[in-house]
Amino acid sequence: MKMAILLYKIMKKIFILFCLLALNGCMLIAPNQKEKLMNKDLTLIVDSRLSQEHLPFLFIKADGRVSGSTGCNRLLGQATFGNTGELVFKSLATTKMFCFFEGDMEEYFVNGLNNTAYYFINDNIVYFLDSNQDKIFALKIRD
Repeated sequence: MKMAILLYKIMKKIFILFCLLALNGCMLIAPNQKEKLMNKDLTLIVDSRLSQEHLPFLFIKADGRVSGSTGCNRLLGQATFGNTGELVFKSLATTKMFCFFEGDMEEYFVNGLNNTAYYFINDNIVYFLDSNQDKIFALKIRD
């Protein structure tokens, strides 16, 4: 009888631990936030030492079409949202104008979009995450 009670207590602790871990994972990637991104300007948040004049931005329409700027070149593509925080950008294309400023910013922004697998929103900031759920960059949501 004592063995059964001990086994019950151990199983109960394992179950509680499992539930806490599962809930912790769910807190990072919250579902159904995509409406907060639709038809809003999303502007890249960068280090204050960089020029704030030509910041990359995105605009995601309700049908998933993406438009924006890399800071110099125009950007077009498609965004696909999953039900639990997944976000994938497809068919991204940019114009090829010569840019006099922030040359690495364009590559950083486009590569970041191509590597995005998840997103989450906190205080009007959307965080784009890679497949390991590591932060790529953040964008400010503007109304």
